[in-house]
Amino acid sequence: MSKPGVSYPSTDPAATEHAVEQERLRIADDLHDDLGNLLIAVKMALRPIAQGQPADDAVLQAAAGRADRLLDQSLEAMYRILHDLRPPELGLGLVGALQQVADDCQANMLPCRFASNRPDIDAPAALTLNLLRICREALTNIGKHAGATRVELHLTLQEAGAAPASLWLDIIDDGHGCAPGQAASASIRRRVEALGGTLERRDEGRHLHIAVPWHAHDPGLC
Repeated sequence: MSKPGVSYPSTDPAATEHAVEQERLRIADDLHDDLGNLLIAVKMALRPIAQGQPADDAVLQAAAGRADRLLDQSLEAMYRILHDLRPPELGLGLVGALQQVADDCQANMLPCRFASNRPDIDAPAALTLNLLRICREALTNIGKHAGATRVELHLTLQEAGAAPASLWLDIIDDGHGCAPGQAASASIRRRVEALGGTLERRDEGRHLHIAVPWHAHDPGLC
């Protein structure tokens, strides 16, 4: 049985607004650093063509070729940013999206098993997107820093009587854990807070337990 962990309770609406603002800043940074810089480079590459000098065809052809390559990179950056804003896995639903994340981890990083107590969970896109990003970041951190040989994802829709009460996401690895009192990733905490949930580190950091109140995300209430 996992040991009791440190709990990070949900915060007030100001914390949620802070999380939203941080996400806006991240997107702005991506647009500026990736797409913005590439488009500036395109403009500079096209300058010889725009000015018509020198009239050396080889120079103009080289400028056009460089601009073409930079435009290809700009398109790749745009698709990368769009993928992050709305990953195609969202079309699979919550259970399917997390299964895809587990499959990607299994194929590219380390053995990963996903289990859900429901074959399908009708969750809003915003909830699915946040849990998807939480999983991705947690798995990346585990793959880079935990020294783990396997990881498990457990998704559980808890019920109170006949109605859903909360959604649990457990991310468990067999790595070396973390130092006592060490907090989880700041961006993961912000996402959990934005969902009105709680975050616990259990079993010396090998078990990340996230609980989200379902009533706040019930599709029937949206």
